[in-house]
Amino acid sequence: MWIQVRSFDGKKSLRVDNLSKLTKIEELRSRLVDEFEAPVEKQRLFYRGKQLEDGHTLFDYSVGLNDLVQLMVRAAPLGENKVQQNQIEDEDKKPNDGYNSSGEESTCSDKENKDKENKLPSTPVKESISRPESSTKDEHPNSTYKLGDIIDARDTSVGAWFEAKIVKISKDDKSERKTDGEEMKTDNDGWSDHDGYIYSVVFDGYDDSEPEKLECKDIRPRARKVLSLGDITEGQKVMANYNVDDPDLRGFWYDCIIKGKRNTRTIKELTATVFIGPDLMPLDDCKLLFVNEIFDIEKPGTQVNEFDEAFDASASPVKRTNKPDCDFCKDNPKKKCKHCACCVCGGKHDPDKQILCDECDQAYHLQCLDPPLDNLPTDDEWYCPSCKNDENEIVKAGEKLK
Repeated sequence: MWIQVRSFDGKKSLRVDNLSKLTKIEELRSRLVDEFEAPVEKQRLFYRGKQLEDGHTLFDYSVGLNDLVQLMVRAAPLGENKVQQNQIEDEDKKPNDGYNSSGEESTCSDKENKDKENKLPSTPVKESISRPESSTKDEHPNSTYKLGDIIDARDTSVGAWFEAKIVKISKDDKSERKTDGEEMKTDNDGWSDHDGYIYSVVFDGYDDSEPEKLECKDIRPRARKVLSLGDITEGQKVMANYNVDDPDLRGFWYDCIIKGKRNTRTIKELTATVFIGPDLMPLDDCKLLFVNEIFDIEKPGTQVNEFDEAFDASASPVKRTNKPDCDFCKDNPKKKCKHCACCVCGGKHDPDKQILCDECDQAYHLQCLDPPLDNLPTDDEWYCPSCKNDENEIVKAGEKLK
């Protein structure tokens, strides 16, 4: 099998082939010396928040095919610390007659120095210690994705991809009842459309919403590689931005297959077949507006985990730009807008003091109402002055017209 090894600064990444589950950690270290210019004694390897120690195998840490291992280079050689530690242990073994020839103060100083040198030079250990115990246990070792993976998730209602994170993994009971005569669908790379697990994901920016439950086919590693126009070929499957309702504006991110390309000094143009909707219906002859924002589709196993992101900020993929929620102010927080904010003053301040009308869905500040309200209404439904009906004008059954 093979794994991916990446430096903590994210500048260098290496695929290490010809490995097995029984490969020793020290064997892996020796193969990284030349590529990363890091002696064995200076290497520190991390996988999902755990430091890989010599004497163990990749199987002991559940390192799987194409998984990502991060490499940190020590500032000080590990050998010096071991020699100093052995010297201190030898001193402790000597008989003590009540006096210390080297002085009590110097012994304490040596021990303090030893403690300081044995401390990790950066924050990864703090992260791994403070991490919840449940997040370090791999309850589903056979799942394609893991808890905390930073991924792209498909909104099954529109077929577009949005940034998300896996917050829960559960076994799919339906897959266990699958008959032996049925086969799992796989793509060209051998990855199954459904691996027998249900992934609960939370979309970025919607942390308070209920997690969305998706199958493996609707999840993939977060896109991070932007393709240049020169690297794109006809027939290539990529992810691009497209607006189904108005192709001249920014939209959402869909899978598409490149059908045409023009790359001259004055013309930069791409046409593609875009797959939209819950059934991924092909939409032909679509002109891609943002030819400089074409993303390569990542393969399973290359995803970054949220704990890896805590160690290496550069490992976090770039945030993509989606269609704005408001077409009038383009989601500019500094611009007043009566369409997405208070329809009276247009201000976006004090969102906790805004109330929505259950009829027209317009927002009002409590102080902007006439008459103003001191507190939010306790009723389940609230109607603005324009939508509220006068009870005196309502003709009930059996009554005469007023």
